Amino acid sequence: MHRMRKLRFRIEEPDFGCEGLMDGQQVIDKVTLIDEKGNLLYIEAADMYLYDKGIDVGDKVIIQDNLLVKAGQE
Repeated sequence: MHRMRKLRFRIEEPDFGCEGLMDGQQVIDKVTLIDEKGNLLYIEAADMYLYDKGIDVGDKVIIQDNLLVKAGQE
């Protein structure tokens, strides 16, 4: 099992303007992770996944098996 601890992050949600999403299209957020040494890692994650897992801006997260997991819930 691969785990990487990240301390805080930022979420950028896409802006689809007045056109909106096409049917069946998922909203994919750009997530910036910052570790304790200040190293940045940029990933993409489905907005609904982040919502379902209760992951919000400022939460401590861990990358576990290529998925973001809220620290303390791994």
